[in-house]
Amino acid sequence: LTKALGKLKSKSLYDVRIMTYNLLSDSIGFEGTPANTRSDGICKIINEIKPDVIGLQEASRNWRTCIRENTEYTFINPALTNIQDSMTCIIYNSETLTLLKSGGYVFKNGKDSRLRKMVWAVFLQKSNGKYFIVINTHFSLSNQNNSTPMAQASELLELCDNLEEKYNCPLFFVGDFNARERNQKGKLSSPVYEKLCTFLEDTKNISESVSNGKKQSAYASSNDHIFLKGTAQINQYVILSQDYIALLSDHYPIFIDTVV
Repeated sequence: LTKALGKLKSKSLYDVRIMTYNLLSDSIGFEGTPANTRSDGICKIINEIKPDVIGLQEASRNWRTCIRENTEYTFINPALTNIQDSMTCIIYNSETLTLLKSGGYVFKNGKDSRLRKMVWAVFLQKSNGKYFIVINTHFSLSNQNNSTPMAQASELLELCDNLEEKYNCPLFFVGDFNARERNQKGKLSSPVYEKLCTFLEDTKNISESVSNGKKQSAYASSNDHIFLKGTAQINQYVILSQDYIALLSDHYPIFIDTVV
C-alpha cells in the first residue's frame, strides 16, 4: 500500500493524521461479506498508514473484534446506551495521544441508534502538548427527503458550538454524512453538505496537497468528509482508492495530515 501511495509525508511535517472509514457492516440488514474475510486488508491499511485517530462507521461487533485482535488501537467507549452495538466509534493510537474526555449522543432525529449518532473525543498530543477534538458521525440517508439529515446537521453544529466554547481548540468532523458535494461535472451539492459548509471547512478544499488512487478521484462527489472548525494547517488530503481497496468496502478510507 505504501508503495502504491508513494512516499508518505514524514511525521515531522505534521502533528496528527486523522482518518475516516465506513467499513461496510456484516450485520443483518447490511450488504457486507463477513468481516473476517476482509479484515486482513483493512487492518493492513490501518497498520501501514498509522493514523493517530480513526472515525469508523458500520463497525459491527465482528469488526471491532477483528480490529482489536489485529491492531494496537484503543477503542473509545463513551457512556451510551447499548454501547456494544454502537457501530459509529472512534479508535486512537495511545502511544501518540492521551484521551482527555469523550462522549456520545444518539441523534434525536434518526431511527437507528446503532448508526445515527455522534461520538466525540478531546485529545492531547504527547509530542507537543496541543489539544484537538474529533467528532465522528453517520447521518441518515435522505431518500429524497432531507428533513432528517438536515436536523442531524443542526444537532452536530450545536455540539460543535458547545465543544468549541468549552475547549477552545480545533475541531475535526469525520464520517459518512450521506451528503455529496458538487463534483467537477457541476452536479449540485446536497443541501446537507451546503449547510455544513456554511459553518465548517471541508479540509479537501484547504489542503496543501490532494491525492487519490486510480478507482476514484478525490474530487469526485462523495458522502465521506473531514471538516474543520477552528485554525489548523492541512498538509495533505488523501483518498485511498487503490484497486484492491475497492474490494474491501463500498466506501474508501480518507485521511488528512494536519498541524493544529
